[in-house]
Amino acid sequence: MAEAYGNTHNKELKYKLMEKGSGDPVIMLHGMFGEISNWGPVIEELSHSFRAIALELPYLELEPRLCSIGVLTEFLANYIESNKLQNITLIGNSLGGHVALDYVINYRSGVNKLVLTGSSGLFERSYEDDIQIHPTKEYLSRKIGEVFYDKSHVTNELVEAAYQLLKSRMNKLKILRMSKSAKRYNLAAQLPMIMCETLLIWGRNDIITPPQVARIFHSNIRNSKLVFINACGHAPMMEKPEEFNKHLMDFLKKT
Repeated sequence: MAEAYGNTHNKELKYKLMEKGSGDPVIMLHGMFGEISNWGPVIEELSHSFRAIALELPYLELEPRLCSIGVLTEFLANYIESNKLQNITLIGNSLGGHVALDYVINYRSGVNKLVLTGSSGLFERSYEDDIQIHPTKEYLSRKIGEVFYDKSHVTNELVEAAYQLLKSRMNKLKILRMSKSAKRYNLAAQLPMIMCETLLIWGRNDIITPPQVARIFHSNIRNSKLVFINACGHAPMMEKPEEFNKHLMDFLKKT
């Protein structure tokens, strides 16, 4: 994992990322409880033809008052500007898709293509919809299970990592504030402003951002294509990486 530094709202934050390959940059953004390792199989596939960059979103490193989509978008913009990146493809899952959308709408600079998978920005079932103040491992196993169609992806390691994360009162506060920011910041009215070619890869069994959400994105983003992956939930790049990669590479290699 590489690290560099940048400023967001006068706070110095590390850019933590996984990077492999060369060529036009493809920047991947994870969701709320995700991490850059979620993109492992995608990075490998992309690295044969592109500069694959999985960037960590630092929502747990922000002060609670700064926990918002706008601040994460500013963080992304600073990374792109400081590295002078052009001809970019942005890929976002869940909260990461929300940040990618916000960047394309408000900054636009350098982005040729956009890929959304299980993106928030219109509607999503969030952490705060069914919250335990002191979450048990059983509760977390159920909540993580909502992400996947195939429950075998709900490993003890994932549950334990979430449990340790939410033992911190401050972490819980930041997650709640970020979740509320995502819910308040609805982008429906701005979707027609998106001009870049867009691919929507959606799990047909996503219960967090259901298929109807994908259809609304598709009908409002003028230059978009929608594909569904069967027997798949909210994180297709993790649950069905081979199918995800096929749709992604077909899209990226189009002239």
